[in-house]
Amino acid sequence: MRRYPRYTTEYGGFLSNYKEGFSMKGIDHSIHFCADTLQSPVLEQWLRVQRAPALVLRQILNLWEGSDENAERQLDGLVAEPAKIDRLAPLTKLPKVLSAQLPSIEKKTVAQALAWLQESADHFIVTRACRSFPPDLLMVQPPVVLLFGAGNLALLKQPLFAIVGSRNASPHGREHAALFSRYLSMAGFVICSGGAMGIDGAAHRAALEIMAPTVAVLGSGIDNFYPTRNRRMLQQISEDGLIVSEYGPGTPVRTEQFPLRNRIISGLSCGVLVVEAAAQSGSLHTARYANEFGREVFALPGSLLDPGSAGPHRLIQDGAKLVTRPEEVAEELQHLIASQAFSGDADSDFDESDDDWYDDFEEFCQNMVQSDVEYLAKDSILASVGFETTAVDAIIASAGQEVSEVMHQLISLELDGWIKTVPGGYVRVRR
Repeated sequence: MRRYPRYTTEYGGFLSNYKEGFSMKGIDHSIHFCADTLQSPVLEQWLRVQRAPALVLRQILNLWEGSDENAERQLDGLVAEPAKIDRLAPLTKLPKVLSAQLPSIEKKTVAQALAWLQESADHFIVTRACRSFPPDLLMVQPPVVLLFGAGNLALLKQPLFAIVGSRNASPHGREHAALFSRYLSMAGFVICSGGAMGIDGAAHRAALEIMAPTVAVLGSGIDNFYPTRNRRMLQQISEDGLIVSEYGPGTPVRTEQFPLRNRIISGLSCGVLVVEAAAQSGSLHTARYANEFGREVFALPGSLLDPGSAGPHRLIQDGAKLVTRPEEVAEELQHLIASQAFSGDADSDFDESDDDWYDDFEEFCQNMVQSDVEYLAKDSILASVGFETTAVDAIIASAGQEVSEVMHQLISLELDGWIKTVPGGYVRVRR
């Protein structure tokens, strides 16, 4: 198995162990492709490289990155005048035997990408030659050639932490994801996930609720906010955080794209927490990539009878860190936040002398606690119902609430499809 260096905050939050000529040290990470600096022929070449067969792509990357001089030429090219950038395109001086094996790109595809770039100043493309391309993604396999993005590119310089799990998550799992997301966001991490239903969505929303930025890595085209039910959330992330995808505008949703995006989530993040996942869940792919890339892997345990806990339990058996509180994650990774605090990348607009923010935030936290109490009242009753027949008396005793309130919540849970009435009591039918 290929060994990767551990995540570090060096070079603005990422580690590059490539040759010295390709080092990110001291380089302005703001350089990227936007509508004013990217021309059609250059974009077409990058798209051809991105779609190259695996063996051909590996040969091309070896040619680019095997030479310090060539690496420096690629990096320095992006500070040239826009009119000169086309002469520093990725296929320059590429042997014909390789360029002939690259797929052709329809002009419509290139035009669609350029039109998307023109739609907003917050739209961008970062390639392996861009100085703002996250160095750790240079080590990810299969290789990431370019990223389309919408939002705040500077977030990629912050310490990201991934929270992933089941799409069909239980209320208990979603609440745990939200709890970890809120705490770690306030601790200084930027929450990263896949924008999906269930655990992903709960983690993103919890960060947005406390006005913290979050990063979503799509498995669909950058202009196709999928799933549809999360479209409003993803739109907010593109405005207040960052959306990235290696798939350009107009790319349809394909099943095989989602496992591949998991490697980007792991590559961008300093650690990964798996909250709920079945034994064959895609979240385990994210954890596997994280382990291969030298990231910390955390898992939240659950009931032995819950199929949604099978994934975290397997990860714990394989060496993932068992956690039950967000403080445990923060303590494990606190050195990253300490480094960030003294790196000069912290928000310089924060004014400690302004007390209004504290009063507003304190009121918000009080409202959040009240909301959590109301939610957990129902969730605690659901947690009392097992996947085997559970007697009503046992549920009432476990819940510790008034009988009338328990019965009311049981009816509500049954109407919502979480439990069903069976001879002898209730049984849980969903995770």
